[in-house]
Amino acid sequence: MYKLLLLGVFSVFLSQEALASKKEETKTEETKTEKAEESKSRDEKKAEKKAERAHKVLEKCEASLKDSEEKGKVLTGSDKKMFDLFVAHAKLEMDAAKDPDMKEHALSHARHCKRFMTNAHKYLKPDAKEHTKAEEKK
Repeated sequence: MYKLLLLGVFSVFLSQEALASKKEETKTEETKTEKAEESKSRDEKKAEKKAERAHKVLEKCEASLKDSEEKGKVLTGSDKKMFDLFVAHAKLEMDAAKDPDMKEHALSHARHCKRFMTNAHKYLKPDAKEHTKAEEKK
């Protein structure tokens, strides 16, 4: 009789342990799904911020490109060639940034465009800038 009583208590204890472990498993699964949903929302927010930054950088690059193309017309020789090369690279990077297939790399391409335009501006001499200002006044 004593053995039967111990066996009953033991089986009740094991069943409670099994139920508790099942509850823990469901809780961990729920928390995993909640964390996954939170991380998705974080990733979406990060992607939106990247897209906004890329758009801002591209706008600045476009404005710089339009402005410097006019100023670059007065260059001659190797300065003109290097300037044209950097402007061509900047245009390619700008096109790549605007490409919908390259959406996740848009910020990188926009930054490259900005960098190429900075290099192109190095070839604009101060006298070339003054020359264009004098033409604008006429």
